[in-house]
Amino acid sequence: MSFTFQSSFQSSFETISGFSVPYVSLISGGLKAGKAIFIQGAVPSGSDSFVVNLKCGESEGDDIAFQIKPQFSSNCIVLNSQQNGSWGKEEKLELPLKQGSSFDLLIAVNSENYQVYMSGCEVGRFQHRISLERVIALSVEGDVSLTNVVFTENFAGSSIFGQSVSMIHSQNGTMTFEEHSSVLNGSWSLMGAEHNLSAIQPPAELSLNNPVQNPILPYVGPISGGLREGMALYLQGVVPTNADWFAINFKTGQSEDDDIAFHFNPRMEKNVHMNSFRNGGWGADESFSDNPFKKGQAFEMFIVIKSEGYQVHVNGKEQHTFKHRIQLEKVSALNIIGHVAVNLFGFIQNWSTSSFPTEFTTKIISLGSSRGERSTVQAEILQPVQNPVLPYVGPISGGLREDMALYLQGVVPTNADWFAINFKTGQSEDDDIAFHFNPRMEKNVHMNSFRNGGWGTDESFSDNPFKKGQAFEMFIVIKSEGYQVYVNGKELYMFKHRIQLEKVSALNIIGHVAVNLFGFIQNWSTSSFPTEFTTKIISLGSSRGECSTVQAEILQPVQNPILPYVGPISGGLREGMALYLQGVVPTNADWFAINFKTGQSEDDDIAFHFNPRMEKNVHMNSFRNGGWGADESFSDNPFKKGQAFEMFIVIKSEGYQVHVNGKEQHTFKHRIQLEKVSALNIIGHVAVNLFGFIQNWSTSSFPTEVTTKIISLGSSRGERSTVQAEILQPVQNPVLPYVGPISGGLREDMALYLQGVVPTNADWFAINFKTGQSEDDDIAFHFNPRMEKNVHMNSFRNGGWGTDESFSDNPFKKGQAFEMFIVIKSEGYQVYVNGKELYMFKHRIQLEKVSALNIIGHVAVNLFGFIQNWSTSSFPTEFTTKIISLGSSRGECSTVQAEILQPVQNPILPYVGPISGGLREGMALYLQGVVPTNADWFAINFKTGQSEDDDIAFHFNPRMEKNVHMNSFRNGGWGADESFSDNPFKKGQAFEMFIVIKSEGYQVYVNGKEQYTFKHRIQLEKVSALNIIGDVAVNLFGFIQNWSTSSFPTEVTTKIISLGSSRGERSTVQAEILQPVQNPILPYVGPISGGLREGMALYLQGVVPTNADRFEINFKTGQSKDDDIAFCFNPRMENKVVMNSFRKGGWEADESFSDNPFKKGQAFEMLTVIKSEGYQVYVNGKEQYTFKHRIQLEKVSALNIIGHVAVNLFGFIQNWSTSSFPTEVTTKIISLGSSCGERSTVQAEILQPVQNPILPYVGPISGGLREGMALYLQGVVPTNADRFEINFKTGQSKDDDIAFCFNPRMENKVVMNSFRKGGWEAEESVSDNPFKKGQAFEMLTVIKSEGYQVYVNGKELYMFKHRIPLEKVSTLNINGDVAVNLFGFIHNWSTSSFVTKVKSTITSLDGERSTVQAEILQPVQNPVSDPSFPVTSECTTKCKHLMNSSA
Repeated sequence: MSFTFQSSFQSSFETISGFSVPYVSLISGGLKAGKAIFIQGAVPSGSDSFVVNLKCGESEGDDIAFQIKPQFSSNCIVLNSQQNGSWGKEEKLELPLKQGSSFDLLIAVNSENYQVYMSGCEVGRFQHRISLERVIALSVEGDVSLTNVVFTENFAGSSIFGQSVSMIHSQNGTMTFEEHSSVLNGSWSLMGAEHNLSAIQPPAELSLNNPVQNPILPYVGPISGGLREGMALYLQGVVPTNADWFAINFKTGQSEDDDIAFHFNPRMEKNVHMNSFRNGGWGADESFSDNPFKKGQAFEMFIVIKSEGYQVHVNGKEQHTFKHRIQLEKVSALNIIGHVAVNLFGFIQNWSTSSFPTEFTTKIISLGSSRGERSTVQAEILQPVQNPVLPYVGPISGGLREDMALYLQGVVPTNADWFAINFKTGQSEDDDIAFHFNPRMEKNVHMNSFRNGGWGTDESFSDNPFKKGQAFEMFIVIKSEGYQVYVNGKELYMFKHRIQLEKVSALNIIGHVAVNLFGFIQNWSTSSFPTEFTTKIISLGSSRGECSTVQAEILQPVQNPILPYVGPISGGLREGMALYLQGVVPTNADWFAINFKTGQSEDDDIAFHFNPRMEKNVHMNSFRNGGWGADESFSDNPFKKGQAFEMFIVIKSEGYQVHVNGKEQHTFKHRIQLEKVSALNIIGHVAVNLFGFIQNWSTSSFPTEVTTKIISLGSSRGERSTVQAEILQPVQNPVLPYVGPISGGLREDMALYLQGVVPTNADWFAINFKTGQSEDDDIAFHFNPRMEKNVHMNSFRNGGWGTDESFSDNPFKKGQAFEMFIVIKSEGYQVYVNGKELYMFKHRIQLEKVSALNIIGHVAVNLFGFIQNWSTSSFPTEFTTKIISLGSSRGECSTVQAEILQPVQNPILPYVGPISGGLREGMALYLQGVVPTNADWFAINFKTGQSEDDDIAFHFNPRMEKNVHMNSFRNGGWGADESFSDNPFKKGQAFEMFIVIKSEGYQVYVNGKEQYTFKHRIQLEKVSALNIIGDVAVNLFGFIQNWSTSSFPTEVTTKIISLGSSRGERSTVQAEILQPVQNPILPYVGPISGGLREGMALYLQGVVPTNADRFEINFKTGQSKDDDIAFCFNPRMENKVVMNSFRKGGWEADESFSDNPFKKGQAFEMLTVIKSEGYQVYVNGKEQYTFKHRIQLEKVSALNIIGHVAVNLFGFIQNWSTSSFPTEVTTKIISLGSSCGERSTVQAEILQPVQNPILPYVGPISGGLREGMALYLQGVVPTNADRFEINFKTGQSKDDDIAFCFNPRMENKVVMNSFRKGGWEAEESVSDNPFKKGQAFEMLTVIKSEGYQVYVNGKELYMFKHRIPLEKVSTLNINGDVAVNLFGFIHNWSTSSFVTKVKSTITSLDGERSTVQAEILQPVQNPVSDPSFPVTSECTTKCKHLMNSSA
């Protein structure tokens, strides 16, 4: 709950947010007694120290009046001052702050001293050594992150409270104050409570039919069984903060043109409108003004189907009844569109008024809270709040009275210090606290009240039930005598009333706690206290079918526990109980174990150790008196890598009976008495979704069959799951509907490979082989699986469907993954799904006419592509891929003309896995990765097996900033160490490497350079496993089967590709970047490899954020903070660019230039060239300045980048020359993914291109508008778009004139106009509208002497004549329903530059030397789909027509 300041207080506060550290800020008005500074932040777990300085200036050499320096190594706060470069006497205080925790720091300025508070407690005072009037700046440095900084003018020490302080946030410039702790008196007053966003659950007594969660909008779907009286639609959602409207439509069909029986349309901050749409027109509008839908707020609603009409209830209140205009039996579809986030909706089949909630209520489900015997209330919570953002404050609806109870369920974080629950007399910070409940971790629980500005008598108890890292649930019951507290089912304390109940109106929760759920129970009595806490086994996500779950109850279910897990077995173990566990075995798993133990410590005995070992036996044992007993095992191991499972361990009189996936596996006889078993422990390689104990087990409750196998995506298809062939132009995760060309067309012996998942709510999907990419083109083969029905196939020719063919053995199941091939045979299309041949659809249209592929409907496609040469022998025995060198930007000869067998992308470390087929000479391991900036070491191990104890034939171990070590491990001991000192692995840098298997040993290449050959010590045939561990991020690895030196890159380099900045033909340097770094995390510091020398240049490409203040690029003599800076380049936004050097602890003479090329929100590229005389800076192709050397080049060894900048790419060019420099920052329009036909690109240059602007956009036209210029814009029209506008304006305000308003209206005309002197002028329009929903486009608006000439997708659309002189036009504005990918101005346009083909030079990474000297037609980068395919109602209607006609 937050509060907004009254305007009269605005002048008293200054709040700052959006920080980077080091942080420096001027103190507005300077420092004086009565002022206070509030700083809120967090300290990383590895922090050594940080400093807060009150300074006499902004530069580093200025005096420090007061420094606060928390030092974690010595566990103290050091206070000091610095004058004239000399530090004064240190004063040390006890440090109340821990590493890895957040803090609130308050510095109160008094006339004689600084008063310091941390996390609410005064820690000390520091006498003034420098007069207050000299203090003008605040700085924060070191290992710390900042959340907020607040200055207040009127603060009195007397206002400090007994607990903590408050915190202020800045949200979009609005001052808000969130209650963080108990009380703060004085001048920090508040008013105006905002709403609370609480998640709402549907009433427990209502049953939803086919509930849909988080649907993607626009949504349209059938109403199962149609609509009838007595039904109700239940919908729960949230209105986004920027919403305008949304609509719920009850329709007579799913197409756009079908009638709407009831259109419910809330408009934000306006009325709610209702209507019907019939025979192509809207009926009479009805509306109501009491609009319950508020921006940023959650809601729940019912639309009840009555005999008279649609009755709408929102948040428990009846709003309106809209009378029927269309018969109910005609209504068959539901449609939801517009600005709303829908969490859940579904239909209730039998509604009655008695079932309607009078309040929002919910049963306490408490999933995963693991609380004991009496942990849940058989009662209802009023207005439950889930996962509230803390600090929370909100009203207690109806106030507090006897016999109510607060229920709260949460978790104490592992680094928690304290939290507090406050019952207050109001929601402001100054209101009294009737009951303050304050658990302090590893200390007492304190309770108090706060009245009339002061704390009362403290009460406490020492039996603190709140433990770090543990979940809890609690009740605070309101009794006549006081507040009675129960935690985890145990009564703890009665705090007697000090303030009358009727005065208590608000609840406040603050501090270190994660609250899952809280709410008030209206009528509490002891009889309602839970006797057990149970839940049905839901088998979440396991798709285990009708009889896959147990008709039994789990006690204390735990969901997604973090492993290793150890916890008590509540009430101990006894016969008739059973452990239920549901999980997944990771693809790289080696083993896991479930242990029933006599205690929670490592040394306690294990009564039953259950230990599945992947691809080996399942072992069982016991551990007693420090030693293992006799091992038992079974070989029929049901646990498979990548597969889900569910299991029970039933406690029998004779032993532990294990069932896995419905099959009894083994009974392990008791070796330790049951009564001694008190703890459960789960360790190893397993992802546990849910576990818990069933108290009363019987065989009759056991599922008779586990009906569905869980499919691991892309792997679990057994021996024949992939193709030993190459996919041409594979497309991953395309956005649907997808349409794209089949490169080279279709021919016999090709095959389409597709891998995907059928969503759980899917109805159908379709794969279409078409004669073209438009909606009207013929379909040669339409493959259409319908869930839980047949698979249909057909063709579409000359506007009509052909004869339907189908088969009933449908292999596509909801919620399951699949892989399929469609093989092109001479006789037809042969379909295989999951390795089984399903059908041959004979040709009806000649193959040579088929040119496009289209995928639509309800399917999630992971990967698809065409195999050029298919044969039955190629049916998957192996799966291979070309080394794509994803994202590594390795240049001309950086990739191997070879194939990787079974490539693995982004493996989770530690990784261990088999080497398929073993190791042999001529093979090579390829690995591509990045060394994290904080890395110490990593290792790659070639092993004789996958267990920890197996021998290591080759251990390759780079140690950062040290040598690379190599060794072998045999018979339990390490061999002789070998090493080399030229370590190519650098922190923060990417690398690629090969380990080639030679007859003599393992030959290692890194970044194209041979490093070492480690001779064999263990025979190759014994090596069967690969293991990767340590500090490294692996992007891709895999084995190449046939390696040869000729295929190897000679050097790892890259051309400046100007990734994402669209810098064109002459925008890149004809030179090579060594070791390019992409998207570094700032602050960045790293070595300059080989040092700095004349002729080198730093290339940097980035974007200035819209809220940027300044950034710096520093050339330093070392990587530590105190090292000298030879050249500090410091652009300050909307100010000068300042340059300096830092030597011997102080800044030297400033230099600056005022023509600052860095603009907020704009991209830039720059070069800093190292000349004999100094650092020569170019920005966007223009020479800016030469900063003369002050420190010798040979001393410069490190680069540092800090501040407000997003760096896309940087790196050093080794050999710079002026001739290689771009004369202007320009770009070719590449038309990425827009595929807009033959003349879709301009052979011209865009100045200052803007990518993916946030709309509405308004910005200046640099240099103004003149004849011969052109605006280029590339974008996509969303599928639910209504209209958008491009406006050429005379200024940036709303009221400025519009010289040219270009306004496409979807499925309507394109309207153009001008706006002058407050009114619109004569409208002009074009009916041939080229803008289609769901399609990409590119357009040019050319400035001619006579007017604005508009081209769309290469075709001239219109000439709008000038009405306002060009010299008055200074601003561009884009708004409405459009996604803009790129726009910018071309300064010299001519018709001759209009292109006839979309061409571009390719930098493909798979040719012999990784670059193809060829031209791509319509290049597509990072394809997800072709958004230009107009799949709207027409295409959907075709499929639906086919379904209806053949059903």
